[in-house]
Amino acid sequence: MTFQDALRKLLADNKMTVNELAEKTGVKQPSISGGWLKKGSISTDKLFTLSKIFNVDAEALSEGRIEHLKPMSSFCTIPILSKIPAGPFSEIILDSLSDVEYLPVHCKFSKCFALRIDGKSMEPEYHKGDYIIIDPDLLPQNGNDVVGYIENYDKATFKRFRERYTNDGKLYFELYPLNSDYPTYSSLTMKIAIRGVKVAWFKEGK
Repeated sequence: MTFQDALRKLLADNKMTVNELAEKTGVKQPSISGGWLKKGSISTDKLFTLSKIFNVDAEALSEGRIEHLKPMSSFCTIPILSKIPAGPFSEIILDSLSDVEYLPVHCKFSKCFALRIDGKSMEPEYHKGDYIIIDPDLLPQNGNDVVGYIENYDKATFKRFRERYTNDGKLYFELYPLNSDYPTYSSLTMKIAIRGVKVAWFKEGK
């Protein structure tokens, strides 16, 4: 089932018309019919609006699955702290507190923070403009996608994590891209700290 199929089913199950959904979301009817229901194109903020209206999990809905949630109080917001480079280590400039955006999410992510991807090193899986939700308390495992941070510098990157051993048995880790045009970074040659593990992901326009 696609996102479009799931949305059609939610409308049918709730006996809601497209016009009624337009009123609830503040989106014009042609945008819902031609964009959401025909092309499956929806912004992240409106995806969360739908999740609140129908009380379903937003990430599952974006993937064409309907997972009903418990009471509406299970929703909260987390800060979108910055753009995270999916490329070389780059400076992260945090927005001022007055300019910080917030992402509405299920409260299972209440201790997390969100970042917006900027770069191509994690293509074709992740793309510029996608949102990732990061849990700062999780320890990385092989194959996790993580935020790596150069200690003593405000520079970070988004990469996949894997552990390695040297010939003499010393454990270290690498952060590697999904796009082979970009370099792999090693904790043997750079002082890298892991600042969090990706626990959810929302595609731009999906």
